[in-house]
Amino acid sequence: MLLSYDHGIIQIASDVLGEIAKRRILDKKRNETFEISVFLDKFLGKYHHTKEEKFLFPFAVKSDPSLVPDVDALISDHRRMEKLLSDSVSISKAEGAEADLYAICSEIAELSASHINKEERRVYPLIEAHLSSEEDHEIYNECKEFTDRNFGYDYLRNSESFAMIMQSVVLGPNYMKTDMSKYVKISMPGSDNSA
Repeated sequence: MLLSYDHGIIQIASDVLGEIAKRRILDKKRNETFEISVFLDKFLGKYHHTKEEKFLFPFAVKSDPSLVPDVDALISDHRRMEKLLSDSVSISKAEGAEADLYAICSEIAELSASHINKEERRVYPLIEAHLSSEEDHEIYNECKEFTDRNFGYDYLRNSESFAMIMQSVVLGPNYMKTDMSKYVKISMPGSDNSA
């Protein structure tokens, strides 16, 4: 599925926030917590969620109206995540409130994992079942145009690099919880995989 690779990047970054909370290392990694929160706020709220809500979900509910409750629940998750990330950015930028920030980071990691699981295991397969190659190509092109116009052609590659660097900086160079190979990049003829 077109947006699955985004999920790998999201999972890496949110896992790092979860590990910061689990290991109680804000005293050493508060700046990184802020940087990851800012990154996820942009990557999710302005990039990934927009692609799903503007291009993929309208097709999904049009082609299979039984998906409306699933899509509504996913959009509700999006709003919840955006609120958590906004709070994480605000709190991690200031001093103190460690207990609140640990709770928010844990919730971000948990919500990311459950949300991605719902999309990858239930909703995306149902969408793919109704998606013709022409429709797939059309959604791909809309997402690519949106990405190139608003973020630049190398945004996905740069985002993956950022997530991997933060994972290494915060958790060590040998830490790897998220295997990016399970998040397949879809290549369209002549594409550069940037959507």
